[in-house]
Amino acid sequence: MSSPGTATPTRFIARQPIFDRQQKVAGYELLFRQTEENCYTGTDPDLASQKVMDMAVLVGVNVLSNGNSIYVNCTRDTIMNGFVSLFPPKQTVLELLETVAPEPELISACRELRGKGYRIALDDFVDDPRLAPLTKLADIIKVDFRLASPAVRAKIAANYRNAELLAEKIETHEEFAGAAKLGYSLFQGFFFCKPVMLSARDIAASRATYLRVLRAINAPELDYFELENLIKSEPALCYRLFRYLNSPVFAFHTEIKSIVQGLTLLGERDLRKWLTVACAALAGEKKPAELVAFALVRARFCELLAHWSGASEAASFMGGLFSLIDAILDTPISSIVKQVQLPSEVSVALLGGKNRLRTLLDMVLAFEAGEWSRCEQNANELGLREDIVSQAHVNAVQWVQALQIN
Repeated sequence: MSSPGTATPTRFIARQPIFDRQQKVAGYELLFRQTEENCYTGTDPDLASQKVMDMAVLVGVNVLSNGNSIYVNCTRDTIMNGFVSLFPPKQTVLELLETVAPEPELISACRELRGKGYRIALDDFVDDPRLAPLTKLADIIKVDFRLASPAVRAKIAANYRNAELLAEKIETHEEFAGAAKLGYSLFQGFFFCKPVMLSARDIAASRATYLRVLRAINAPELDYFELENLIKSEPALCYRLFRYLNSPVFAFHTEIKSIVQGLTLLGERDLRKWLTVACAALAGEKKPAELVAFALVRARFCELLAHWSGASEAASFMGGLFSLIDAILDTPISSIVKQVQLPSEVSVALLGGKNRLRTLLDMVLAFEAGEWSRCEQNANELGLREDIVSQAHVNAVQWVQALQIN
């Protein structure tokens, strides 16, 4: 985390996951905040493309991609001036913005880049015959499902079988399923963060256990024997506990003979956090792996920012994680809040009430979506400097990658 001092111009960079049909991560699109003064307005797309590349290199491509493909927005000048050479060819998808015209020089440059291993994507694609030279080169065609009508989505799917089709801004599971049925094979949007609500659906037995554990660890005073009995009833949780206790992180010099002994050795603060993370990971095993990772990044992001905003670190971590627990458990957040005795400030924030934690959550959600104006507004309200926010996000991503929860 950056330390207080003289603020320097800072650039935000966020990433949005891209999924395949199995809801596994196939890549990340990098989103960039252009300047310290304002969000990207479209007045200088060349500058925005160059800056995102520079920032990605500074942060580290491996940190941002976690071994997956990265999608980078490119203007004509970005391509022609060779800025894309900063990125590894086999791992990089070059997204040509909708403003890029199919000039002979550009077509030649794209052909050369493809020969080196880069893939070409057409962003916000419209079915225009004048784009034929580009569509013949395109590996991926992106269609904005908020802008394209159902008829246009279907027409593009029928006419452009030479490339992978990416459905962008997918917000519900129904839209995901509909796009897949049309022939789209890649999907981008926050549909995976939404719970699948089914009428008269009971939580599976193991998920009910995780919910009971979450309730127990949020009690004002921990009952170690109650926790021991709960953990005993869920073998996967028991296994994770002993694997964690035997990791090099602790190097305990005493033999751990019982679950309750192990819980006591962890200490109350670390125990509450570890069990929260473990329950989220196990409850989300049948969900896209990215969902749990996303929830943990959000939780750690909130926790790190709490230090600087004056909020409770423990409550901020819990608030960040529980902001996605409804999607992990496929259970309404209102029901979860009733069943788990969360701190009052967390419950208020999760149910949409106004407090400092809710403002922090709103800022983090805006950051994730690349809605930089809203992010900046909330950061200012919390007294958070931009360099603090930017570094906290990088640290949160690195922390979750180190957990190796998948």
